[in-house]
Amino acid sequence: MYSPLATPHLVDTSRNRAIRRRGVAPYGFRVRRGPSTNPHLEAEDHPVSRSVNKIILVGNVGSDPEVRITGAGVKVARVSLATNWRTGGEDPEERTDWHRVNLWGRLAQVAEDYVAKGDKLFVEGYLQYDSYERDGVTIPTAEIRAREMVMLTPRGGEA
Repeated sequence: MYSPLATPHLVDTSRNRAIRRRGVAPYGFRVRRGPSTNPHLEAEDHPVSRSVNKIILVGNVGSDPEVRITGAGVKVARVSLATNWRTGGEDPEERTDWHRVNLWGRLAQVAEDYVAKGDKLFVEGYLQYDSYERDGVTIPTAEIRAREMVMLTPRGGEA
């Protein structure tokens, strides 16, 4: 049942004017929740995140996953994922981008058991930047830390 008191309200902090709205809050607004049936949510102001770090990829695995175990005993699998796109213009060409994807814990176990070179994967996660030093030169890297993985290649022999 719809209750207008349980829906989020946006408050214009510059003019202190309440605006009812569904969706994403524009800059300069904060979300205020009214009375809720959830006892963990109190009627207080919560700042709205003004940044998003989300990556969604659908591509082909370039090599079998490299699996290792951290010092804390957590399994990590690294997968290279290729995505293709076309350039525009008179003479379009197909381009391939390679992405480093890290899968942790249970996702790493699933990748180790079921993912192989050539499989098509859906991966959702976030971008992490790091760097390392080689011969006195700092080399930046970018990797995707996967939150979710869906195998899109059907398994042979299964119905």
